[in-house]
Amino acid sequence: RLGPERIGYLFPLSHVFAVCPPEQVLTQLRRCAAEIVSFNLCGCRRSGPGPRARTIALPLDEGDLQLAPVCAVLAAAGYAGDLIVQGHGWTQGADGLRRSLSTLLAITSSPHPL
Repeated sequence: RLGPERIGYLFPLSHVFAVCPPEQVLTQLRRCAAEIVSFNLCGCRRSGPGPRARTIALPLDEGDLQLAPVCAVLAAAGYAGDLIVQGHGWTQGADGLRRSLSTLLAITSSPHPL
C-alpha cells in the first residue's frame, strides 16, 4: 500500500495499453504489482495505430492484449486484491458478462492462477 491504509493504487489496464505496447504493459505492471490494491481487467483494443491511441474496453474474450500473461504477473507478485471486470461501453450486455466470467475462470484455473 501507498501511505495510509485507505489509500492504494489501481492499475488501469486499458489506459496503460493505450500508451504502451504489450511488452511495456507487462513491464509497468511488474514494477508496481506489489503496490496494487485493485485491478481493472478488460479486453483491450486500440482505436488506431501509434502511441496515445484510445482503447476500447471489451469483454475478456475479445481484444488485442493477451490477458493470461497479465494475470501471470499478478500471480507472481502474490496479488490478492480486487479484480474488477471493466465493462463500461460494452454493447454485448449480459452475453459479454457471461463470456467474460467464463474467460476469467479459464485464466484463473490455468497454471498461473490468481
